[in-house]
Amino acid sequence: MRKKVLISLLLVITILTAIFSTVYATDEQVETPSKYDLRNDITINIENQGQRGWCNAFAQTKVIQTYLQKTRGINYNLSEAYLSYSEAPYFGGDVEWKTDIETARALVDSFFARNKYVLESEIPNQDYSFSETNRQRFANVKPVVKSVELALMTDNEEIKKHIMTKGGVYLGINADPKWYNSSTNAIYCNEKSEKKSEDIELKTREQVLKYVEETSNHAVTIIGWDDNYSRDNFKSSCRPQNDGAWLILNSWGKDWGNNGTAWVSYEDVTDSVGYGLKAGIKSVKFPGELKAEFSYDYSKYLSTITAKIKVDEPVEAIDGWKDVNYGNVYQGKEFTKEFSEPFEPYIIEVKSLSDESTAIAEVSIPKELFEEQRATKEQKEQKEKELQENADKLNAKLGIYVLIVISIFVLLIVHRCMKRKDLQEVEDTSKLDKFLNKILKFIVIISLLLLFTIIYWIVV
Repeated sequence: MRKKVLISLLLVITILTAIFSTVYATDEQVETPSKYDLRNDITINIENQGQRGWCNAFAQTKVIQTYLQKTRGINYNLSEAYLSYSEAPYFGGDVEWKTDIETARALVDSFFARNKYVLESEIPNQDYSFSETNRQRFANVKPVVKSVELALMTDNEEIKKHIMTKGGVYLGINADPKWYNSSTNAIYCNEKSEKKSEDIELKTREQVLKYVEETSNHAVTIIGWDDNYSRDNFKSSCRPQNDGAWLILNSWGKDWGNNGTAWVSYEDVTDSVGYGLKAGIKSVKFPGELKAEFSYDYSKYLSTITAKIKVDEPVEAIDGWKDVNYGNVYQGKEFTKEFSEPFEPYIIEVKSLSDESTAIAEVSIPKELFEEQRATKEQKEQKEKELQENADKLNAKLGIYVLIVISIFVLLIVHRCMKRKDLQEVEDTSKLDKFLNKILKFIVIISLLLLFTIIYWIVV
């Protein structure tokens, strides 16, 4: 009986350990296999941007959608059309589009912008004319994702761990067909592209299609990898030195590549315009959410404690705190304030200017820090006191030294005058006067010796 109970307990502990180690695994704890496909863990739709140059929009939404599925279990289908058309001034954006609607359909200037993600059921992926009806439609739809915090990466191991724990990674690639091996669906570009999007005319449908087909700036989503993917799968004219490739999801439909996917070599070039950027999602904030972080720093040199409240979007001013210019992808703000004893922890509620969402920042500084601040101040004050005392002593010595020099100078003058008087004395000077003169000279000499002795004592 005891043996059965013991075995049962060990089994329960083993199961719980396995569950918790899976649920709470972090990027650092994950061991990356040699091959991985995100589609084995979550559902990923293969989509087609068609004749529209919306690769950036599709890559952005796929990265966010895979993150939400992987970390929150939320399966959103976000609208690429909204992300694209909302850039046009008529729909509330600030990008100076040309009048030709093809241009608006060709480019997406925003990069993981705020409040640009709505459901595709609200704004389907289709062409929209710049009409008042459509403007109202775009203005009234509510975003389901407020903002995202990006994780920019360059290290392959870091990217792999991110894909396994947080979903797909945005990647810029060279879409020129000369780098693509259609028989194996393998891409490897080994030279920098000279072509820039601003050098291409985008006024007609033909030019838009040409841009989509030929531009070297194309956005896709990394959804896996294979360390053993053979270098022989790439074109013989542009073959990498080693095996290994990323599994990428394109937005050109199921008929392209292998069911919408292909392989990009690990060794692909990363120095062309907008190319080689790898960005994942660190966190997502939904409407009504506001993030506020409190931190503090102690400067031993200045013996000051500076507290900081950092928010990821513009908020109302905080009384008693200094508003600091702060720039990041969230267009947030930073407030600072210096603290000293006496101090008691307190709560600050910060409020968003965009949707009135609030967040709590607890202003709390450890007492040990104030003790360190006080000790540092005392040491600093003691050092300043010692320096002042040494300075006072030095000034006193200098004063005495100056007085001695002046006294010696006066005595020398007196002695000189007396010597001249002796020379002018008549021969019939009394013996008493001569004796007194000698006594005076003796006193002067003794005084000089005493003065030099004092000088020596002061200086040495």
